Parts: sequence; C-alpha cells; structure tokens
Amino acid sequence: MCKDGFSNEVQRYKCGVCGVRFTVGIRLEASKIWLEYTSGKQTYAELAAKYGCSVKTIQRKIDSVQTERQTTFLSVANVVMDTTYFGRKLGVMVFKDSLTGTILLKQYV
Repeated sequence: MCKDGFSNEVQRYKCGVCGVRFTVGIRLEASKIWLEYTSGKQTYAELAAKYGCSVKTIQRKIDSVQTERQTTFLSVANVVMDTTYFGRKLGVMVFKDSLTGTILLKQYV
C-alpha cells in the first residue's frame, strides 16, 4: 500500500498487489444515523454537514435500516378515529387510543 495523490482533499492510497485505489476515512454507521435522524430530529442536510458527506448518502443509509413494526395489542382501548383529506384523491386515516395516546393504525386513503 502506498500513497497515490489526493481526491477532494482526501489522501488516496493504492494497493501494490492488486492496484485498487481507495481512501481511508470515517465509516458511516446506518443505525447511528437512523437514531440521530429519528430521536435527534435532525434533517438530512444537518446530518450530511455533520458527517461530511452528501445528502444522498445520508438518505441511502437511512433507507437501508430495517425497522420492526410493533404488533402488540391492548386489551382495553378507547378508539378515536379521524380522517384528513388533502384534495379529492389523498387522505390519511388515523386510529388512536385516547387513554394511552398511542397511535393504533395509520392508513392512507
């Protein structure tokens, strides 16, 4: 491995055996970015500036995270339903438990 110039002000290296060129840098962890995006309420642009990469890279990392859907059901619930329409062809229907405040179902109609 030997130095092979710069690319976007980042040192590049070349493998002496196979000839592959690469850069050494921070690897982005998709789960960490997902946590900052959902819990920290940061935008794509803020995360891209923080990690020094493009917005498209942040989008790909967030899209690659596998999320699990919670499927536990309450034994007792007071269900409140509301539908909001955005024009004639799009709307969102939400079922919510008024006792606990949890959203039971969200459906696009």
